Amino acid sequence: MLFIKNLNDLQVLLLLQEKKGILSNPNNVLAYIIDTDNFTCDTALLYQLLDKIDQRRVKEYVKHIDKYRFIISRGILKYFLSFFTKKHSPKDISLSYKRFGKPFMINSNIEFNISHSHNLIIYAFNINKPVGIDIEFLNRNININLMIPYVMTKQELYIYEQLDVLERYTFFYTLWTKKESIIKFIGHGLHYPINTIEAFTKCKKNITLEDKTTLYCNSFKVAPNYLGAITTKYKLNYIAYPSFYNLNDT
Repeated sequence: MLFIKNLNDLQVLLLLQEKKGILSNPNNVLAYIIDTDNFTCDTALLYQLLDKIDQRRVKEYVKHIDKYRFIISRGILKYFLSFFTKKHSPKDISLSYKRFGKPFMINSNIEFNISHSHNLIIYAFNINKPVGIDIEFLNRNININLMIPYVMTKQELYIYEQLDVLERYTFFYTLWTKKESIIKFIGHGLHYPINTIEAFTKCKKNITLEDKTTLYCNSFKVAPNYLGAITTKYKLNYIAYPSFYNLNDT
């Protein structure tokens, strides 16, 4: 998987995808990854793109690295939305927020979601169709057993207990990223009880919620020691990265 290293890389990639018609296909989710430890940019310029709400959020961070990563995250998001809408400069992109904090653009058919974990940021975009995305670093130094009651269903716990130690971490984070992407799709964040979502199903990509809503959730590897998941309402043909991954093969 390729990582975007600077704004020029981003511009070239978007123009190439636009030329191939990738950006206009509603059956594609467009996913872009930035490694903030290896991304070259003018953070002062990106900071000027942020609205007053986000600029206040920057000041609330204590650690410099957290300020830096947030500025990149939100500043680059505005570059993406500016390109996709063709109506605004990045500075003029205005975001609104739903009840539980999910950002969106008013009067736009561009749906998007963002996830962060350590130094990685991943963006997901779709046309007219909501999308949820999550990435997580596989931290094997935490006691995941303490989190199980809040994350797993009884069936998932039964499967978990049959696995060895290393398999348990992969299984846990696979479930975690799937469920995070689902609740980000519906816009509820962790207000939604994710231990009611049966994410380990016979049909690995189809997940049915308690209200009988069926969603499509695709797991994927982001980078070494990272896992990710994307959730949509409709079955997708591709997740379009800088290189392509056919979902029928995953």
